Amino acid sequence: MKKHVLIIFTCINLCPALWAQHIPVSPPLPDTTITTSSAPVAQPSLGKRSLFYVRAGVSLFFPYTPRQNHTLYAPGVTVAPGIRLLQNRDAALTLSFPITVGWLRNNVFFDVDFPAMVDLNIGSAAGNNQNSSVGFVVGAGVAYLYAENSGERSIDIGGIRCQAGISFGKKNSDARNLILISYGESTAPGRNEVIGISFQFIMMNQ
Repeated sequence: MKKHVLIIFTCINLCPALWAQHIPVSPPLPDTTITTSSAPVAQPSLGKRSLFYVRAGVSLFFPYTPRQNHTLYAPGVTVAPGIRLLQNRDAALTLSFPITVGWLRNNVFFDVDFPAMVDLNIGSAAGNNQNSSVGFVVGAGVAYLYAENSGERSIDIGGIRCQAGISFGKKNSDARNLILISYGESTAPGRNEVIGISFQFIMMNQ
């Protein structure tokens, strides 16, 4: 009798476990939570300009021969196309060709200047940061200048050229103006030299 009771009790305890093994398990319900993507964050523009630019203005050169104390004057109109080599928000490295030509009838004066300059433009001179109102320019290169005045002999100077200047313009505007001072000397015997000043404005923003 006790043996039968023990068997019945054991079966009663095992039934729930066996039944649980045969109960089908429902798969998890899909997540119906709606996720909303955040609006894209506008990135600040670096204000980069085009690869090419043009400056224009007027220049005045004073070529001279130090040993003979002989000086000429050479005014002219300057057009300076340029190419950006490297740039970021606050600086630009450029290659420029500020060509100057001056002439007045009756041979009062005639002059041409052909330089090739590598310039480092900082601040507003770079033209990238529109909030910058002041900037600086330093550059070096090679140039050839020929000048003659009426009643005076001519001077030609082919050699090195360096320049430095300051730029200024209205804030938040593409208007940028430059004042440049330059110095050059001839590599040929005789060592002619030239100093110059130039005022230029940007026609196509740097």
